[in-house]
Amino acid sequence: MTPELALRRRKALYEWLGGATIRGRPVHEASFRYGFATDFFATGDRTSQATDYLHALFASAAAPYVRGVTLSVNNSTELGAAFMVLASAGRPWLERLEFRVVEPGPFVNEEQVAALIASTPRLHTLAVFGAHAVGAFRHPSVRKLVTDTPRLAIAHTIPRVEALDLGVDEDDREDNESGFAAAIPASLAAITELRHLDLSRNEPHYPPSRDPASPPNVDVYPLVRWLPTSRLRTLHMPSLRAPHQVALLGEAIDLAPQLEVTIARTYQMHEAVLANVGHPRLQLPTPFAWLPGDTLSSREALTITVPTEEYGDDVSLTSLIDRLEAQWSELPPNARTAWLEFWDFLADLPWEDEAGDDVTKMFSAATLLSAVEPLDDYIPYSGTGGHWAQLAEKLRSAELPEGTMVSVRRYWGW
Repeated sequence: MTPELALRRRKALYEWLGGATIRGRPVHEASFRYGFATDFFATGDRTSQATDYLHALFASAAAPYVRGVTLSVNNSTELGAAFMVLASAGRPWLERLEFRVVEPGPFVNEEQVAALIASTPRLHTLAVFGAHAVGAFRHPSVRKLVTDTPRLAIAHTIPRVEALDLGVDEDDREDNESGFAAAIPASLAAITELRHLDLSRNEPHYPPSRDPASPPNVDVYPLVRWLPTSRLRTLHMPSLRAPHQVALLGEAIDLAPQLEVTIARTYQMHEAVLANVGHPRLQLPTPFAWLPGDTLSSREALTITVPTEEYGDDVSLTSLIDRLEAQWSELPPNARTAWLEFWDFLADLPWEDEAGDDVTKMFSAATLLSAVEPLDDYIPYSGTGGHWAQLAEKLRSAELPEGTMVSVRRYWGW
């Protein structure tokens, strides 16, 4: 999208919504697509509750065209109140609902859940995180559940879960053949309509093992042997990092002739493992040029200084990796090319020189702007852009002459 087209789109969106904010919170442009609000995020803050933002949304011109809502609330009382706002009118286009509850407590009133179900006839995807707040969700049209193992029991209350996106909690890992508590495979087997399972969120976490030969500190591949693969049609898995994972995956594919497997992401640093992977029913994406985010501390950052600015911008590498992996397929080709050039540049950027001094190198400002401009670096809780978005705005507004360079150095943040 050209800058001119982006400006026209922004102007049309603001005119439609009646302004650049909803109850003072900046509009997240990327969550409005093709005339629909695809994911409206509502939470409480110093001045408002989640229900206040929902009321404001449904008072706008977008009200009949809300396809997705994400709720982040403190307790079940706030969640029940949000359900009632959603249930106050028919929501014929609402297809996705996510809620996250911070504090444990009593379940939301069953009448409030029933009212929500009655008002959302096309709801297809339910995402549940945080404390237990809903005992049962008997929605007849929900087909996909996104959750973690501590909340997996809600799947058994939904009449027809065909697709499950599951994160495995640390507390559910055990030292046995599957690597997980016996209740997990049993619970999955009890979801009789399950045909599509996504375990791809279960990547290793920082810090990685110092021994390259040791298995990843999070490994869902042993669980594959215990899945109801005879019923599954598709299986999404995290990155392949070790030979035993390749063997386990090959075994599962051979035993289930109807099963199609997709690896969500791969990395160039694991090319030796990937060289031994291949099957007609296995899809492998092009390896990413950057390191896996779990190999970096969240404190690893860069300081990038635009010539027109007195001070540099500190930007996180792990948050950048998260954004890139989520958006890579949708970024325009010139942005992907620019990012690959940037990662090649970073590969040759050390922390210090031989004297122990910080190393600063120069990088093309135009190339960096091509990379960061289309990146959606939005922070839902604040309703504002993150540090990479702020850097993009500085580069854009500076109108730098051709050939301008920015300085880049590594930074250990907080």
